[in-house]
Amino acid sequence: MDLGGIALDTGLRSLAWVARRHPTWQPARWGVDVLRDLVPDPARGREHWCDVYRPMAGGEGLPLVVYVHGGSFRLLSKDSHFAAGLRFAAEGAVVVVPNYPLAPKHPFPEPLEAVLDAVVWARANATSWGADPERLVLAGESAGANLATAATLALIGVTDGLTRAPIGGPPKRLIASMGLLQTSDPGRFARRRPIGTFLDKRIRSACTAYHPNGRPHPLADPLLTIESDTPLPHFPPTHVAGAIRDALLDDSRRLRDALTRRGLPCQWHIGDGIHAYHFLPGKREGEALWRELTAFATAS
Repeated sequence: MDLGGIALDTGLRSLAWVARRHPTWQPARWGVDVLRDLVPDPARGREHWCDVYRPMAGGEGLPLVVYVHGGSFRLLSKDSHFAAGLRFAAEGAVVVVPNYPLAPKHPFPEPLEAVLDAVVWARANATSWGADPERLVLAGESAGANLATAATLALIGVTDGLTRAPIGGPPKRLIASMGLLQTSDPGRFARRRPIGTFLDKRIRSACTAYHPNGRPHPLADPLLTIESDTPLPHFPPTHVAGAIRDALLDDSRRLRDALTRRGLPCQWHIGDGIHAYHFLPGKREGEALWRELTAFATAS
């Protein structure tokens, strides 16, 4: 990781640490109970631990959301994305937020396989938390949107290159917000419109860290798979969100267009904000997107 990446990771983790301790974000205020640092497999380390958020009011047959955190495949963790767990759980879902091993130490397909392992574990334990394993929703933003979309493809049978075959059927819904959905050809954004040296470097380093060989791959590049003629049986209804001032906006639009061309259900939201603006507290646009995302995830 370069010095810029280290500084960015440290800064974002510090902000998340402070925010999680602010009164606004206390789980009880949201009517949410949190089970932290659950260990799905004792043979594996902290990079596979999970947090579970569930409504204090309880219930049965609730939606099961597995939320995959973003962070350029190299940064952040379940702890930095506590807001996603609170938001979905407050609206009646059980939410699993997993860690996954980070690039470049752990390149593709290791992070994706860890996400799929978390899905298997979440489904196996769903009823004990009051959730229905058949109401699985895969969700994520940025790099997490890539992993959630790729996991969806794997669960419908696109498994090229995985060392551990995924278990279980497709999710009922997919949420892909402001995703970096193609890791090959990371220079495509700068060729299309000026995005600045800093963002161009961050995108290129994220892609090469996660998928070093740079060649197109069905699961490292889930967008290319959906744009291709690959059969996609049982691909679920999808919510795609983009942001007008996001350098990754083209990938979100391409995903929307590819799903629409295939006749697959797709709900589209574009906001007047920057990348992952819905994680910035107090923003009207962000609150509107969260309302849409939680309603989509919890719909029957």
